[in-house]
Amino acid sequence: MFQESNLGKFLDEQGITGMSSNQVERVWEERVISDQYQRIVHYYLVDTTPNQLFAVVGIEKSRRHMTYSPTEDYLRVFGSTSTVHAGTRWKSRKNVVEFLSSIATQGGPIFHNSNQPTTPSALKSQGPKPTTAQAQGSGLDNSTALAKGKQIAKGGETTRQRLKKKLANKGPIVSEPAYENIEHLSHDSGLRGCWFRSKVLKQTEKLIKVQYCDLTEVDGPGKLEEWVPRIRVAARDKLGMRCAGRLTVRPWPADSANSSDFRFEVGSAVDTWWCDGWWEGVITGYDTSSNTNFQVYLPGENQLLTVEPKNVRVSKDWIDNKWVDIKPKPIENLQIEK
Repeated sequence: MFQESNLGKFLDEQGITGMSSNQVERVWEERVISDQYQRIVHYYLVDTTPNQLFAVVGIEKSRRHMTYSPTEDYLRVFGSTSTVHAGTRWKSRKNVVEFLSSIATQGGPIFHNSNQPTTPSALKSQGPKPTTAQAQGSGLDNSTALAKGKQIAKGGETTRQRLKKKLANKGPIVSEPAYENIEHLSHDSGLRGCWFRSKVLKQTEKLIKVQYCDLTEVDGPGKLEEWVPRIRVAARDKLGMRCAGRLTVRPWPADSANSSDFRFEVGSAVDTWWCDGWWEGVITGYDTSSNTNFQVYLPGENQLLTVEPKNVRVSKDWIDNKWVDIKPKPIENLQIEK
């Protein structure tokens, strides 16, 4: 959670305390509370006095479908209107961002115009510790560090700019990515064993924010973006061909991996392009109708595909910052589920 004492101390160092109401700025913050089984996201309004208000909650109703609603805390402070009330439901993150940005740009202490005689401390959420903190709109993350986002311009130098100058002397809080382009191995049901191509937008000590090259948002035309673990050990493969201890994030393989000159044999470990990603597999035979297409078994999802050579590449593991060859496995030793 956002610790008031830490934020207050940090702001005091910058000479930002003791401000009048018209000098107080607001930002909003997005925190992923849970990303397992059911995605839950909390949105907070934060001002530079400092106070915070749990304003919006987002809950995943089905795969990649979120529903957002205002919290009771928000309604107690700001009251119900014709557009925001207890029954309000937003169906896209974009609508939530627009709503929060409109509140943030008004400026002033969050509880200054509260419609209820309640104190800020009584409204502060004591929910579970978030797994991700993503500050938005000149916001601050849990370490009171500045995150990239929309800037609130109020004439002259903003709080965001003052904090950014201070932090620049201490080195970056959000580190530069080691690789611009990576592949991320999925462990989700229905996608197990698939490497998705993506571009690194930014990363923290534990997380990487990626933009997928071949996946789009369900409720918009843009590319899908999400935070993924920076270091996570991949599950052992069913066939026992892959290196133990490999990670779920790796750089894009060299173009030579797609070379048509490589001679594939039965038992060779390959990656197959299918359903917008590269799936780990092994060649089990040839298509008898063409004698050129391969039959490839995908152990992650127990799928058997017939694929053209152009959609097959050499499969390797990324271990200790280098590519490692995977030994073929004799077909008689392959334990394929029926």
